[in-house]
Amino acid sequence: PTSLQVLSSPVISMTYIQNCGDSSYGIAIAIHYQVLDQNGQTMNASNMEPQEEIVNVVINGQHIKPDPFPNWVDLYPTTYPSSSKYTDSNGQFYDAPFGSCNNSQGFVLTNTQYLSILLNGTRYSVRTNSWEIDSSSSGHGSVTNSTDVTSSR
Repeated sequence: PTSLQVLSSPVISMTYIQNCGDSSYGIAIAIHYQVLDQNGQTMNASNMEPQEEIVNVVINGQHIKPDPFPNWVDLYPTTYPSSSKYTDSNGQFYDAPFGSCNNSQGFVLTNTQYLSILLNGTRYSVRTNSWEIDSSSSGHGSVTNSTDVTSSR
């Protein structure tokens, strides 16, 4: 595995994020990824374990220390129905719910998300996302990595 292709990134219910509701400030999405090999071809294997590190978190201009996930962690478990610890037989997985919320005020959040695939005990770095998530009113929000994911509600 050498890279990931975004297949879709629909907006989902905010209730998938702990302590959030659909009237919260913010957004939740379900990013559907395809694992690709060094030739850009799909890897149809169900034994690949997607993991992430999230660092450089800044909320409303304030850098959050320590970083929330400075070490590799599984994207799973989540309450989103299509999430799984491993890729499916097509080499696909969901990063869901992805997003952020606040129940009382608007915000601007940025962070760096490193994604890797753990396969047969070896870690492969496959993607880096530079995220911006923001919301200025209840029930609304947007998220973008400025390349292939831009969603709003």
